[in-house]
Amino acid sequence: MVSKGFHKKQFDTGTLLKLAIFRGYISQWLPVFLSRFIKPRVCIYDFFAGPGGDLDGRPGSPIIIKDEVSKYLNNDNRCKASGVSVNIYFNDNHI
Repeated sequence: MVSKGFHKKQFDTGTLLKLAIFRGYISQWLPVFLSRFIKPRVCIYDFFAGPGGDLDGRPGSPIIIKDEVSKYLNNDNRCKASGVSVNIYFNDNHI
């Protein structure tokens, strides 16, 4: 179980590494589903979203997802299928 103060601290080295890997995964995954019409809607779920960052303002998974989706969709050089929408769902149970 995660302590109650977990989100009020700086991310440790392991968490920063996991978030860097996660960012790379998201950025490589988006073109697979957004560059061609497979389904009309792509849904991304983050069930461990937390508040979005650490004490120092470094981005957590929800901000990384938002940033990577925005970067992909706003890049005119990226291939984007017409008619595909992206829905992002964030949830976390802070106890």
